[in-house]
Formats: sequence, C-alpha cells, structure tokens
Amino acid sequence: HSPRHDIGVSQAAARLRATHHLRGWWYADAYLETSRVVADLANRTSRSAGIGVSKIFTAAGRAHHQAGLRLLRLFDDGRYEQNRILLSLDSRHPNGLFTGVGLLLGEPVKDDLATRYGVTAKAGIHLADKPLSLSAAWNKARGGKLLGFPRDETTWAITLAYPVFRDITLTAGYRQTDSEIDYFDISEPVFGVYFPPLRF
Repeated sequence: HSPRHDIGVSQAAARLRATHHLRGWWYADAYLETSRVVADLANRTSRSAGIGVSKIFTAAGRAHHQAGLRLLRLFDDGRYEQNRILLSLDSRHPNGLFTGVGLLLGEPVKDDLATRYGVTAKAGIHLADKPLSLSAAWNKARGGKLLGFPRDETTWAITLAYPVFRDITLTAGYRQTDSEIDYFDISEPVFGVYFPPLRF
C-alpha cells in the first residue's frame, strides 16, 4: 500500500499438496495452487499444478539431504500456459546449519512475459530452539513486449524469516525488479505473516 497515493496491491493464495511414500527413502508428491492479485488498475489470477519425486539420503560427514525433481504447469489468467522444471536440494548439516538451493527452468512463451530462469538459496540456524532463515532469490523473465519494445525483467529478493509463536512465522525482506522499460521498475520492502498449514 502506498499512503502517499492511497493505492495498493493485495494478494491471496491457496495450495493443496499430497505426499506419498514410494519405497525406501523415495517419495512422490503432487499439488494444486491458485493465487489472485487485486490492484486498482488490474486483477490477475494464476493457477499451477505439479508432480514430483524426491529422495532423502545421508552423505559423508553425517549431513542429511533431500533432492527433488518437479514438473510444473502454469496457467496465467488465460493469457498463456507454461511448463517448468524445478530442481532442489535441501540439507541439514552436522553443525546444525540447514541450507537449500533451487533451480527453476521455464519454457519460452511467445509474446508474453514469463519466468525463464530462477535461482533460490537459503541458509539458517536454530535460535532459541526456532529456525531463523535467510533466503535470496533471482529470476529472469523474458518474452513480453509493450508497443514493440521488449519488457524483459530481472527480479531479486532477500528475505529473513523467524517463527514467533506456535509456528506463526514473520518475514521481512526487500525486492527489486529491473525492467527493460523503466516504468515497470519496482523497489519495495516486503513483510509477511505465515500460519501453519492444515494437515490431514
């Protein structure tokens, strides 16, 4: 929300996910997700679905890892559809440090702005018996045009997260988008409150 101009953007999202044990330390999962962005100038709804497999293993030095491969399908407000691949590796180290890295690859979308590449990294420790984590993300979107000019965008973000009460997590961070068209450049602080998921 911008108090100066009295305009803002709100977003809501929901995700349904199921995980199934295959055999040994192999798992399969599937999910459905929907999100909606409401702004004064435009509203936008996106949906996605995905399936994946993951493997839990222990490496030398007693570090525990979970490697994952997921195939995703994005439906963006009826404008376009896109296939994506997500590779991830989450680790818990003997000294208590936990880390994670992810790589996202998206197929080209003709004449529309869509994420082509993404990299995420996070690291954390336990503070007062709760996980304090710092994450960073970088995304490259291509394909969009405005009046014949390319609207490629690069977005990076950094976020600090900490659970404060019964798995209710507070986040604070900063996000910046650099567009080929300066009008779409964005620099903004980001705050969030996350509640624990319902499990059944």
